[in-house]
Amino acid sequence: MRAKLRLVRFANPWSQALGLMFRKARNDTLYLFEFDAPVRHSFHMYCVFHPIDLFLLDKQQRVVEMKKGFTPFTTYKPKKPYWYAVEAAPGILKPKLGTSLRKLLE
Repeated sequence: MRAKLRLVRFANPWSQALGLMFRKARNDTLYLFEFDAPVRHSFHMYCVFHPIDLFLLDKQQRVVEMKKGFTPFTTYKPKKPYWYAVEAAPGILKPKLGTSLRKLLE
């Protein structure tokens, strides 16, 4: 059984802009970006020196889009609007579309 995952929230524009820049994603932590309305902001991996997995969630906190192995110094434009984004160290989560955030944390 996997150890319980910790959740770090990026709820304000400054913390969202920085995200994981200049730090490494921990294997025991999920990084949650929260928005007040649906968005389609692009993500960038500038100054993030290791790959991550990115999961985009709807208002009900279900996975609607994934970008696994998001590599350093690249960008990603989501295809769908989302309310939440979760960044994680590669491979620690294996959700399917529709998986809830609660299930990700179990």
